[in-house]
Amino acid sequence: MVKYMSKIKINLHRVFFIVWAAIASSSIADIAQGYSEEIIGPAVSPLAVNFKVDGTVGWYKPIGSSDLLITDEGNNMAFIWDGSTSAASIEARSLEKLVIIRGVDDQVRIIWELSISDSEFGASVTPAVMEYNASDQLVGTVNLERQWFPTKTGHVVGMTWTPGTTTTKVSPSLVFNGNAVKCRVLSIRLEPAQAKPLWMPPANTRTPEVRYKVDGNEPAADAAVLTSDAQIDIKLTRRAKAIPQIVRTDDPYKVKLLVNGNPLDPTIHLSASAGYTSARFGDMYNVGINIESITVKAGPTTDTPGAPGNIWLGAGSYNFEQLRAAIRYAIARAPNSYVMLNLFVNVYNNWGVEYPNDVHANMQGEKAVACGGRVVRYGGNPPGTYECWEASNHSAQFRTDGSTFLRALGAWLASAPEGRVVIGAYINGSTDGQWLYSSDNSTGQVEFACYSQGALSAFRQYLREKYVTDANLSAAWGFSVTFDSAQMPSNDVRGHEKITGSPLMSYNGTESQGFDYNKFLSVSNTRRQISFCQAFKEGSGGRLLCGQWWPTLPAAYPLSHTDMKSMLDSPYIDFISRGGLLGAAYHGKLTVDELDLRNLLSGLETWDTYDLPHIPKSQAEYKRQVDAMVLGAVASGGTNHFFDMWGGWFWHPETMQIVKDAVTNISRNAKAAPSLGSDYIGVFVDEDAGDYCGKVGRYYMLSAVQNSCEAMGWNFSSVWGRTGMPVKWFLMSDALDPNLTLPKVAIFLNPLSLSLAKADAIKTKYCNSGRVIVYMLAPGLAAPGTSNNPSIITGFNIAEDPATRGKPLVIKSGISDNLLTGIRAGSTLCYWRTEMGYYNSFVRSSGTAGKVLAVYGNSDTPGMLVERRTSPGKHTVVWSGFPGALSPQFIRNLAKEAGMTPMLESDNQLIVGAGLLGVIGVTGGTQTVHLPHNYVIEKCVTGHSYSVDNGVLTFDLGIGDVYGDVAIFSLKSTQTVSGHVELLDFDSSKVADVNVTFDVLQNGEQVESYTANLDAQGNFNLSVFTAGTVQIRAKASHWLAQTQSITVPGTVNLSLINGDVNGDNKINFSDFAAVASRWLNAVP
Repeated sequence: MVKYMSKIKINLHRVFFIVWAAIASSSIADIAQGYSEEIIGPAVSPLAVNFKVDGTVGWYKPIGSSDLLITDEGNNMAFIWDGSTSAASIEARSLEKLVIIRGVDDQVRIIWELSISDSEFGASVTPAVMEYNASDQLVGTVNLERQWFPTKTGHVVGMTWTPGTTTTKVSPSLVFNGNAVKCRVLSIRLEPAQAKPLWMPPANTRTPEVRYKVDGNEPAADAAVLTSDAQIDIKLTRRAKAIPQIVRTDDPYKVKLLVNGNPLDPTIHLSASAGYTSARFGDMYNVGINIESITVKAGPTTDTPGAPGNIWLGAGSYNFEQLRAAIRYAIARAPNSYVMLNLFVNVYNNWGVEYPNDVHANMQGEKAVACGGRVVRYGGNPPGTYECWEASNHSAQFRTDGSTFLRALGAWLASAPEGRVVIGAYINGSTDGQWLYSSDNSTGQVEFACYSQGALSAFRQYLREKYVTDANLSAAWGFSVTFDSAQMPSNDVRGHEKITGSPLMSYNGTESQGFDYNKFLSVSNTRRQISFCQAFKEGSGGRLLCGQWWPTLPAAYPLSHTDMKSMLDSPYIDFISRGGLLGAAYHGKLTVDELDLRNLLSGLETWDTYDLPHIPKSQAEYKRQVDAMVLGAVASGGTNHFFDMWGGWFWHPETMQIVKDAVTNISRNAKAAPSLGSDYIGVFVDEDAGDYCGKVGRYYMLSAVQNSCEAMGWNFSSVWGRTGMPVKWFLMSDALDPNLTLPKVAIFLNPLSLSLAKADAIKTKYCNSGRVIVYMLAPGLAAPGTSNNPSIITGFNIAEDPATRGKPLVIKSGISDNLLTGIRAGSTLCYWRTEMGYYNSFVRSSGTAGKVLAVYGNSDTPGMLVERRTSPGKHTVVWSGFPGALSPQFIRNLAKEAGMTPMLESDNQLIVGAGLLGVIGVTGGTQTVHLPHNYVIEKCVTGHSYSVDNGVLTFDLGIGDVYGDVAIFSLKSTQTVSGHVELLDFDSSKVADVNVTFDVLQNGEQVESYTANLDAQGNFNLSVFTAGTVQIRAKASHWLAQTQSITVPGTVNLSLINGDVNGDNKINFSDFAAVASRWLNAVP
């Protein structure tokens, strides 16, 4: 058996999972501030039966494995999984079979209570159910949601499902995969489903009804405060016209919302898509949310008949009265709030008849009919009830007509009294805010294709702009083609593999037809979006804010396909919903994360309502999860919108109090944060990489980007929280931004399109000062050049190897290296998804350069290398050929390699930013956080007792079932000192390589000290605690110090004289002697 690692002061040998109502005096009850730990959900059925879990009925392994030990511990079955060096899983099945009793809609429910302990990062357990017929023949298997550790505790899990028609009995099983974990089974209950879910939509539509659990505490009406039109008119007249502004503050990057020059908490109530009468404007306003959104459909309302719609009636014809009524309805209930439109730009009913060539079409030329932004059918009859034509996003006609409508809407808002309180709009394409065409939420990349004539014309124009001549186009595509004959590639072409099993369909700019089309989709969508936002802004006289949802093509749930860099560079885009992953705050864009957590006391949905691990089982769990998600968004420099998608999700009084606590204690405690300087992990994402991938290659990018984020605590902004280090995310192009404070660890997550020239520039800029550079996958393989690009960029001989398919990357046995401290030999470096086995990975092909850290499972094939180098400066280079192969402990080791101290050494989640520090526990007990020298704790906003001794913060965390305990601390606020340092008699091109020490003096005594890099122009920014009049003293290695008095916040400009060779802050004979000695010793 392996020795399981404990990364926490108190090792929890046993964790009891009983009905939470029985917990009386636990630390959680105190920490949860009075909210109940009692599990909410359907009562146990009188027909329920329980499987035996005490060892009296045996469990067995259909396929033997010495990696899994099945034992009986404390009257419960226990499973000890040692982990595997391959992608293979091992299953344990119970010999007991119980007869099912079908309930509502023939459904059956199964509930598991599991006790998880001693889990390594990358472990997973999947509860499953084996279905048998009357003859005891196995007829099928149904899996519950996989439990990944330590991302999810998931101790009480289950599902409601419809067994096969011939199924009469079931038997439980457990499937183990990945790294080591111990799992005890406390109970397994089987019962008929007792009631229909509270929310059941008709086919092809979603209803506007408010649904909630009846518990005797039904919501009061969302009553109007202003009860007459006259009162609303007076209020609108007295309100100053809102002039919003987005302002970025520096390191760590945060974005503020100002309205008429005054700060406004940017938390948003994204109200019911079902219609404004289903919203809870008054409730949200009363708990401190000052921005209310209103859902508006430009064209037909389709799936949300209660929402304002049909305001775009035809070319140049509009009726804004429904929108006027909606704004007045919200202001009547939230009189001093501001309004943000949740605007779906769908076309009017006859648009598809007037412009048939510009309707989205499939390869067969059949036109798309949609409901709620999702294609429900191609061809056939014109749109019926709840349906509309789906315009092609790539049509110039749609872009022009949509922009004309939005310009008119902006102008109406500029002139109408109701427009005075509107501050902006989400410019969206469908119910959930996304721009996509699909009939479900698991869209493959190929399904984004549009084959309409309008899209083809736009594609050909894009090719003309890119290639200029037919000859260039033919060379890139690999066959003779002209701009006039070019066609959109078929799905087969877009699924092309450069070599068998390759994730890429294009290397080094060759065979580029598929890539060009994917990139065109991104460019075209972006141009449409920017055009729409520009028109809306211009119509309003430049007053209103505009934004959209994030681009997530590599993700399992793609909301759009846009070019993020262009969006971030555009002056017409002010916010990105869920944009933290790609550095929106750094570019001065407000990041708006979504919080639409299901609450078991209110609006529930059909997807496994009660039992999935991400559904809080109690109000106390719900509070912890809300606190964690609000903290993540605020700390990343942005905000949340509380998304009440269909109305009723937040109605319960306890729920509203939880929202109020989060807004009051977290959002309003955000402030200027202490500077991180270079002490952070920088993650750089190549957003073009996914466009080079074929069908299965989509999973390659999913593994590289999203999988690694989910594994380390992803809630869209607070990514990689389990590393114990501050982490900032950027686009790959940001790496060479002259204003970026360089991180001590730079991870290039998926740099497929990195050019050799940019790679050289990165090497010059980053490869010094002891930094660590990590290259993942095959840097530059898709960029111009040859298949040798990855080897040139990394300095290792690497190549794609089909033999790696289906093999995870595991730590090589017998290797001693500081980067492997605390990581078990033979363990995998990431979670394993089945899709990871679809494609080839990259290996060291030949040569001796680099020390091998990891190999592919059940082989000696090197897949991760490290080399400590001294040219152009001292640095460490790590290369990993497998997407997403980064564990929290490995990243902590990278930080230590670069000279940093991890703030948190456990796999609990650390979130830092906006003057806040939070720890989200999967494991409870005593926690220790090593505070940076400029971090001073002001208070604990969650009420935990704590102490700080010699820079170490100590406190205790409780344990939660779904979401672990959350402790949030407020840091003392800082103010900015900025300025310029001129380094006299020095090469100006090397200024950014110089460290400068800044001392803060007050009354002649040093009270603070910082070391920082200048930018390429010699500028700097510091965050200091000391206010009032101070002296700023700057000193660099061989320059004399200079001091200047300022009032904080303020600006200083200093010129440092070169020549202090020995560092004594004098220039005299001893400095001359030191120079002479070195010169003489250099003479042969």
